[in-house]
Amino acid sequence: DPNLPDALKNQKITDSTSAYLAVDKATGLPVASGVEYLGTFSIAEQPYSLTYQSEQNYLLTDIS
Repeated sequence: DPNLPDALKNQKITDSTSAYLAVDKATGLPVASGVEYLGTFSIAEQPYSLTYQSEQNYLLTDIS
């Protein structure tokens, strides 16, 4: 049951969240982006670390 951790949780704490967007100076178009989440999830007073990180790079190509 994917909802079980939420039903049993005692506490969820966000330790940090960050994101970025890199832009090409010449074109003004995005070339990369990312997000990171760090948190703590407690079940029955036992803490578990939650970490999520995603990065995306964009390739600019001429389609003409």
